[in-house]
Amino acid sequence: ITVAGEITCEVTWTADKAIALDGLVFVADGGKVNIEAGATVYGLANPTRGTTSALVVSTTGSIDAQGTAEAPIVFTSSNPAGERASQDWGGVALLGAATINKGRLSDPTDPESHLIKGIEGIDPDDERGIYGGTDDAHDCGTLRYVRIEFASAELSPDNELNGLTVAGCGSATTLEYIQVHRADDDGIEFFGGTASINHALVSGVADDGLDWDEGWRGEAHHIIVHKFSGI
Repeated sequence: ITVAGEITCEVTWTADKAIALDGLVFVADGGKVNIEAGATVYGLANPTRGTTSALVVSTTGSIDAQGTAEAPIVFTSSNPAGERASQDWGGVALLGAATINKGRLSDPTDPESHLIKGIEGIDPDDERGIYGGTDDAHDCGTLRYVRIEFASAELSPDNELNGLTVAGCGSATTLEYIQVHRADDDGIEFFGGTASINHALVSGVADDGLDWDEGWRGEAHHIIVHKFSGI
């Protein structure tokens, strides 16, 4: 099944069908993606839509991706096994409405306004790429037993996603048993918010294994970063 553009309803991606992300795919406006254990999601390395393939869950969308140890959910490159490499596709980004400490005011004329910011590489005028707010308990969704590999292709010149980008997500977000493999930027990066992560393995990434910025106030438990020689 090829998926492109925007998801604004509830959909389920099953393990018996391969899912191909063709260009930048947003989950927004009440959309929700449920992904079954054992499913594989391929980011097209040569998308027809003219933009790097990636999955972006906006502040108005959600994801429920719950694999198991025996049947993890895999996000990977569409290139054949053995020919996959860093930067084949963009990666996965979760955007939430929790507080951040860097950005612009949501409404400069309102003394009650809050900081918001656009994720790197997405048009700053596209509201689907904006994160930040006042809800530190915001729920971006669940990733459990998920592997993300061969990501970090550029969305725009010198701007790329990490393997997993978590921006402004709140404490109700669940991130457990996650591997990020061979991203060309950071493996996992938090931008503000209060989401926590536990049991994560980052392997063979080109930059930081686990990074954070913009006032992240979550916790990280049981993290392994395995750097590869020459990368």
